[in-house]
Amino acid sequence: MTHAFVLCADERYLDQVETTMKSIMANVADAKVYLINETLPPEWFKRVRQMIKPFGGQLIDCRISTEQLQQYHTPANISTIAYGRLLMGQFVAESRAVYIDVDAIVTADISELFTLDLQGKLLAAAQNVTGDHGVIADEFNSGLLVVDIDQWKSSNFEARIFAYMNEHADQITFGDQQMLNEMLAGDFVVLDKTYNFMIGLDWFTLVQDLGDYAQVSINPLPKILHYVNIHKPWQLDTSIRTKDLWWDYRMMEWSAISSKWQNHFQIASSLPSNQRPTFFTLTNSYSLEDFDALVQAMPDCDFVVAAYTRVHPLLKAIRRYDNVTLLEMCPPILVDAWVQTADVYLDINNGNKSEDVIENFRHHQVPIVAFEDQASPLAEHVVATHDVDAMVKILQQILAKKEE
Repeated sequence: MTHAFVLCADERYLDQVETTMKSIMANVADAKVYLINETLPPEWFKRVRQMIKPFGGQLIDCRISTEQLQQYHTPANISTIAYGRLLMGQFVAESRAVYIDVDAIVTADISELFTLDLQGKLLAAAQNVTGDHGVIADEFNSGLLVVDIDQWKSSNFEARIFAYMNEHADQITFGDQQMLNEMLAGDFVVLDKTYNFMIGLDWFTLVQDLGDYAQVSINPLPKILHYVNIHKPWQLDTSIRTKDLWWDYRMMEWSAISSKWQNHFQIASSLPSNQRPTFFTLTNSYSLEDFDALVQAMPDCDFVVAAYTRVHPLLKAIRRYDNVTLLEMCPPILVDAWVQTADVYLDINNGNKSEDVIENFRHHQVPIVAFEDQASPLAEHVVATHDVDAMVKILQQILAKKEE
């Protein structure tokens, strides 16, 4: 069973993202992480994917533009990217997902959250704790959410919560957590505090009343430790219980996690990267016909997409695939270099064609393959538009013939 997790961060929290991911994958088998972001480097995604592949870990680059969020009235005291979690329905393919803040770590197997009875409710969460009142029974902390993704989508929850944000903009001071609580009005499944133990409240026991929460032992260790508020374990001047544990996960090698799971997963074989077939496309538009389907149908092949200009965010999203390279602002000399390396030129971009470039590939006997509606006059192999199976078959035949 795939266990889908959702994280959300920008480049300032790259260390924290990786620490949370390590804690998840060290404790939960078959983990798949959807990382909602705008600015995290594609090079980081590729290298992490290489390190988690041996034990079956999955990392999905869920690329968004904060312009999508800036159209709404988000409070100035909260980073705009934090609202990216509300877009999870656009990315998660599974019926259930667990969202975790990146200032939290998982310390034990929490796979039981994926079979938890949600009783028809949208989500489950642990009750919130504040320095003024201790535990608040009808309010949850949004740092850990067990979400029914199917219901999130079918109820159009994303659109409704952003509409609520605009309508109550002048009353929202605690961001999406406040909005989620106000919209759900206490209608959530209550999780035990072990699934979101707010260890970051330790300091507040000195200055505020946390009620019984301040007396709770962390032996046995809570399954999820959440370093809430301003005192974080990665900061110099902080004293928090389990600070060393956060650093243990921070410094943990991916290879140690791989060793733990080496007998749990079947490792897929693949060709070394320098021997993998390569397909090249030059585009001046963000629209590549059935590109996602082709990439997923041929995971042992590399797809290189080049553009002479900066590209639309929709095209940047293709970087989420490990076998895709996007060359933005690519100089002509680099495009010419791919003539010597590419096995096929994929003539699948909508919009205008760079006929001189395609002619150069054909001159160097690189096959030109296209869908019918996108084909330039220079295309040699043309299949019906949207017939991905036929396209894959032709590409495989070309590669087989080249090997002969």
